[in-house]
Parts: sequence; C-alpha cells; structure tokens
Amino acid sequence: MVFGIDPGKSGAIVSLNKRGELDSAWPMPEKDMTLRGVLAAVISCNCPIFIERIPKYTGKAQSGSSVATLFSNYRYIVGYLDAHDADFTEVVPQVWMKPHRLATPDWQVLTYSKRKKCLHDIALEYFDVCKDVLPRWAADASLIALHGHGAGASKQNHE
Repeated sequence: MVFGIDPGKSGAIVSLNKRGELDSAWPMPEKDMTLRGVLAAVISCNCPIFIERIPKYTGKAQSGSSVATLFSNYRYIVGYLDAHDADFTEVVPQVWMKPHRLATPDWQVLTYSKRKKCLHDIALEYFDVCKDVLPRWAADASLIALHGHGAGASKQNHE
C-alpha cells in the first residue's frame, strides 16, 4: 500500500493497494484533532507516504488566505509525520504532474480550474472509477500516490 497526500484545504489523503489500484480516499480534515487521527492511522500501516511539497512561491493567482491555509496544513502534516519517524517523501508538483502534463495538449495555456479538471479526468480514466468513487478533491492525492507507487516499483527493481 502507498499513500498520497494533497495538503491543501480542499485536498485529500488517498491510499492505493499493492497493485496500484485505488483503495480509499479521505477529504482533508478541517480540524487538527481529526487530521491527527487520520495521520496516526496512515502511519500505523507502515507504508510509504508521498506528500505534495508546497513551493515557497505559489504565484500571484492565489489569495493570501488560501496560501496561509495551504502552508498551515502542510507544516502540520510534515511536522506530525516527522515527529513520529514516518517514512515519507515530499514531491513537488512539477514531478508528480510531469507525465500528465506531457500527455495533455495545450497544458501550458489551460487555466488553473481546467488543469484541475484535466487531472481529475486523467485520474478517473487511470483508476477506471466514477466521480462518486474518486471526487475531484481526491484527484491530486490519487495521482501523488500513483507517482509514489511507481517510484516504489522502480526502486524495488533496482535493488
């Protein structure tokens, strides 16, 4: 099993099974106590965890409050995982999105919301599930987990 975490306020925590199939998706908890409980359950699985690393500069398009929330969740999650000696890897968006960007014509000119829709469509097609099983809020986390699953497979092939 592998976990993918999109730490945004409307992000998610997603798990894939050993075959890389969608296992579960949880919306990002709003309260720290709830998030702590979810993270404790994730850590107890003793499986690889991949979290989207938040870049220091998020661009002019995001409001100050959304950036503050994003950094708050990110710092809390990374701090919690680090304090509990969890095996986790931070992945920048450019890395986990790369195969999807390359496969999408006109990616560079898509608006933020169209890119999000595109990533959701890619995740739905890859996991062969409907929107009820994989809502848009879980798409990024599922693709981060998929990146982690692929990274784990290539790491095992080199050992």
